[in-house]
Amino acid sequence: MRSLKGLLTKKVFITFCLFSILGGNLISQRNCATMEVLSKNFQENPRLFKIREKIDQQTQRSIRVSNSKRSFQGVITIPVVVHVVYNEPIEEISDAQILSQMEVLNEDFRRLNNDADNLWPQADDIEIEFCLATLGPNGESTLGITKTLTNRVSFSTTDRVKSNST
Repeated sequence: MRSLKGLLTKKVFITFCLFSILGGNLISQRNCATMEVLSKNFQENPRLFKIREKIDQQTQRSIRVSNSKRSFQGVITIPVVVHVVYNEPIEEISDAQILSQMEVLNEDFRRLNNDADNLWPQADDIEIEFCLATLGPNGESTLGITKTLTNRVSFSTTDRVKSNST
């Protein structure tokens, strides 16, 4: 009986250690919440799901048509604005880091990244690149990066980060 109790104690201790090591990493890991937010939006408004289905169907039709005859030749460049929202100065992402990530994003979309291999045969250069926007929505000049200091420590998967009032 004593050895069984010792064995169980040892197993519990090992399980606790593994959970502490692995669980600690999982808790601190950041994930993209896009699908979580999308799913929540669909639950709150089922009409959005039907609209999304129609968009997907139209996209599939367009892909079938464009596979035989592409209407645009060359690389498409999409201007973007990067919004940095931070609570402490140490959290403020530098322009250099943003530009570095834009390079990685472009390499991935163009399949020019160093770690591209042939394990994903569906991966291809889709001839899309991103650049920082130089014009705002009203035609004003912009650098394509906004930085906003907030008193909020974190944001959940709600859209509160998108409004100055929240």
